Amino acid sequence: MALLSTDDIDSGTPFAPLRLPAGTGAQSSTRPVRRVLLAAVTAAALGGLALLGVLRHHTGRGVAGVVWSADAGEIIEEDTTNDPLEKAGSVDSVCQNYPKLSIKKCLHNNLALKGPDKGDEGMIFHADNTNTGDSVELVVNGVSSYKPFSPRMNGMSGKYGTLNLVSGSSVKVTFSVRNAITKEPVVEPYFALTFFDLDQGLGGTSQESVTISDFTSFALADDIEPGSGSEVKEIANPDGSRTFRSSTFGTGADNPKDPANLSKQQKNRAVSFRFRNFRSVDVTFAASKGLEPRFFTFVAYPALICNANYNSQHLADLRQGPSDTGVSADRNDIFQQWFVTPGDTVNVGDELCSVEKQDESVHVYRAPVKGQVKAIQAGLKKGDLLSQRLDDKTIAVISHETMAALPVGLGDAKTMAPAGEIFKKWHVKKDDIVMKGDPIADVQDKQAQVTTLTASKSGPVTAIQEDLETGMSIDTVEDGNLAVIGRFPSLPVAADSSVTEVPPDCTFVRYLVNVGDSVSANTPVAEVECKGGQVQEVEASAPGTVTARQENLVKGMAIDEAMLDRNIVVVGGSARQMKKFPPLEVEEGQHPAAVPAGMSFEAWHKDVDDIVKAHDPLLDVRNANGGLQTLAATGDGVVIRRQDKLERGMKIDEVMADDNLMVIGKLKPLEVSEGESPSNVPVGDYTFKEYQVAPGQIVNEGDTVAVVRDSKSNDIPVQATKYGTVKSRQEQLVDGASIPGVMEDRDLVVIGKYPAVQPSGPRQTGISAPPGAIFDRWYVEEGERVEQGDKIARVTIPDSNTPLGRRLIPNFGKTMDILSPTWGTVNNVQPLKPGASVEMQQMGSNIACLDQGPPWWLGILAVFLLLCCCLGLLCGVMKKPTPYKPMPVAEPEPAPAEPKPDGLRLDFEDGKSVRTVYAKRRPLGIKHQFKAPIVAHDFTINSYARQELGVKDGWKLRRIGDEELYDNPNFDEVNAKLTHYMKDFELWPLPIDFKKSHNSPEVQTVEFRTRPIGIEFTNRAPIKVSKIYPGSPAQAYGVQEGMFVTRIGDADVNHNTNFREVISHFNEGVQPLDEGTIQGSTSDTENGR
Repeated sequence: MALLSTDDIDSGTPFAPLRLPAGTGAQSSTRPVRRVLLAAVTAAALGGLALLGVLRHHTGRGVAGVVWSADAGEIIEEDTTNDPLEKAGSVDSVCQNYPKLSIKKCLHNNLALKGPDKGDEGMIFHADNTNTGDSVELVVNGVSSYKPFSPRMNGMSGKYGTLNLVSGSSVKVTFSVRNAITKEPVVEPYFALTFFDLDQGLGGTSQESVTISDFTSFALADDIEPGSGSEVKEIANPDGSRTFRSSTFGTGADNPKDPANLSKQQKNRAVSFRFRNFRSVDVTFAASKGLEPRFFTFVAYPALICNANYNSQHLADLRQGPSDTGVSADRNDIFQQWFVTPGDTVNVGDELCSVEKQDESVHVYRAPVKGQVKAIQAGLKKGDLLSQRLDDKTIAVISHETMAALPVGLGDAKTMAPAGEIFKKWHVKKDDIVMKGDPIADVQDKQAQVTTLTASKSGPVTAIQEDLETGMSIDTVEDGNLAVIGRFPSLPVAADSSVTEVPPDCTFVRYLVNVGDSVSANTPVAEVECKGGQVQEVEASAPGTVTARQENLVKGMAIDEAMLDRNIVVVGGSARQMKKFPPLEVEEGQHPAAVPAGMSFEAWHKDVDDIVKAHDPLLDVRNANGGLQTLAATGDGVVIRRQDKLERGMKIDEVMADDNLMVIGKLKPLEVSEGESPSNVPVGDYTFKEYQVAPGQIVNEGDTVAVVRDSKSNDIPVQATKYGTVKSRQEQLVDGASIPGVMEDRDLVVIGKYPAVQPSGPRQTGISAPPGAIFDRWYVEEGERVEQGDKIARVTIPDSNTPLGRRLIPNFGKTMDILSPTWGTVNNVQPLKPGASVEMQQMGSNIACLDQGPPWWLGILAVFLLLCCCLGLLCGVMKKPTPYKPMPVAEPEPAPAEPKPDGLRLDFEDGKSVRTVYAKRRPLGIKHQFKAPIVAHDFTINSYARQELGVKDGWKLRRIGDEELYDNPNFDEVNAKLTHYMKDFELWPLPIDFKKSHNSPEVQTVEFRTRPIGIEFTNRAPIKVSKIYPGSPAQAYGVQEGMFVTRIGDADVNHNTNFREVISHFNEGVQPLDEGTIQGSTSDTENGR
């Protein structure tokens, strides 16, 4: 037992559950005084142990200051004065303040010169010291031979550093730390390493171990939680080192994801080491013989010791609903006091709490909105550093009643107020008629500057946020839209009536008839002013009596903006009845979108195959009074079919056999054939975010193929379940779509088999595997030369009575070696996964090829030609010379120079070969995410690289001109080289298609080279040109007012009604153009371009 004094117990020092290696402690004294003292302390310990039990029972903590040596009965006395793990205080604060090097990324990966990076040997990790904020580099150097399973899989694995090796091998490495800027070695006064997931294969094969020495102390799971059942076995070696070896079987499914959140099993397979005055340490990773590769993961802090305490130190995040506003603080603030409690009512600017800033000044956080205090971080105490107590830095939540977004129909205009501003007053009320530019409301910003919001079009005020009061925050409005300027409802048209339509792009002047007047065909009924300022008469299309006219029209109103249609007068006695549309088919599991009786159709919001979420608008209808109503989705799904024959103004009861306008269902499952495997989303409430692979792309098992979000909006990767080619994916999914709501199953991507290896010529020979074979390992590498009969690979032929199933662990059966059928060079080696059937991984039986090179007779032919040349020379020497006869001197003609391809040479690597292109225009149009090496993950809508040079997704830039990049990670440097070489190139123009109408067959394509291009339009799609700036490129190329933009680059926007998406395409296309000047237009904005 350990010997304790009452001083040890009273000190309140926490228990540090670490063990020291044998022989590292102080030796016991031989002086009599020491023996007497030791005996006295021994007696005192018996009573101290009882008190220790009481302390542990009531406080949940142990006692520190004494740790056991491996030698029985010897006490190790350490100087723990400055050790963060030994300072007085709770275990929580101890672990929070312990020096922690958080590994962020792998900067260089070339352990033991095995690649994949070139240059210096070793792996270099960027790490942040979370205590000091400094950045350092953790360096891992190989000091022995190394047989990796895959060098590319070294580096980072989530939040861990990782390295791998093949079973039956080992590697000795040295861990050290250096300054991130000067690259000079750093001595860490306190340092720790933790190794995780020490497990093994079936039957004790592939047993993992870590051998280490020169550490201060170590900890296993049993040291932290006695009786937890640590699976790591400690072995003392004759040289004083210790080996920590696995003892239980494990798979990739039980690997840890977060070092700060370990399960009991993951703790049982981990070991932590502490070091004093750390400079470097040698660690040997080993795996016994077996068929599976082994992966070792590590972090640079005592994660096993502090695992249970990192989370408990932090306060839980405050929950926020859609009608809540969070108040966030700075991570470096020191909390002082609260001025409010939950349930208090606050106004904008009221005090919430005070904090101390880094400069020791006091700052008060105030309420940004009016409402009720829903929650505060009540666990904060005076002097708490927020970075140590909070994760998301939200200190308070204020609940305010959110006003629902106003209904907005097709062609309606919003009156948007900037976020964060305060409402002052209204200038209008609902049902008022306004002209473009009329004042709607006043708002005030944080600097007390008042702004008047004006109408962007003429028409009736169909809706306002009537509950807005002076002093309320605009953030209380769901979408920031304060008022809607709509359009006058269509006039009622009876079955026997005719309409009188105004030409497009006209403004109203006056009526020439009244309701009840009798008119003949071609009788003028109104005057309008159209293009050029010319006033023209609008004539009745049929004889009859005027039954209705648009009474709300005001002189100067733009009819296209103010009205749902252009029918301003109805004359009774001429229309025909329509045949009703048949009902839509509704299958099992689908549900209809029905409308109430008495409605007329207005517009669609969703098309067939569109993904919809609950409460998404599906379509607009109008009631008998002209009021706009939006039919929303009652749940998630996909639009299966809709009544496409409906037109605006049609009375639904008159033209349809039922009231069902749309059918909502779910996406059909992807087809999965034998040998293929789906990558699916876990069971639960997940939403789709994005795909990270495309059909035809080759993926490894564990690669991320898609990203979804859980209920807390955390990104969750969906991983490939096998190695192979992406066969298909659910193409209709969009960001935010609910997986269980829109899909019949959870399969996002189907991974197919790997393509078969085919000999490419008569001098190549395929190396095939027997039917049903399970791949074990390769004996050779790509490019290695072999002789006939040499071992190429090893496979297992399973027993005929043992089913293979879909496991990666091989079945027991006959093991055989595949031998080389002839001599040659090994190439086209299939990256087969050990333990899996060859047939399940690839098409065909060939797993590699042998290239025998040129035929033998070419050598004989070369010797023969050389002899002929020698004989010719000999004959020339022996020939009798002819008499000298002067010849006229002729100037030798210079040999023509080999023509050099025009343009800048760019080499791209597509994964198998190098593709060379020659650029002559700028810019390339590759979306590089500001990272190097530059990889073409996506392209702009007018990409020169994709359209002209043929660059494909996934190609990596490796050469610019005559300069190799060697995977240079410095993006600014690589980008500067491209800019330098291409700065004088001709600009790649932006083509934009214009039509006079959506259905016009005539297209006018204009190639723009400068911006702004000189057109103006309103904030709605499809984009219609409302103004041409004089002297602009648009005017020079003949673009006219009233034209529609139908294509931008290679993006078809002819029928796209999503203005934000269209304007995004527009901005992306215009931005790279050279900047010019236009009178009256200074920039490309949403309204003036």
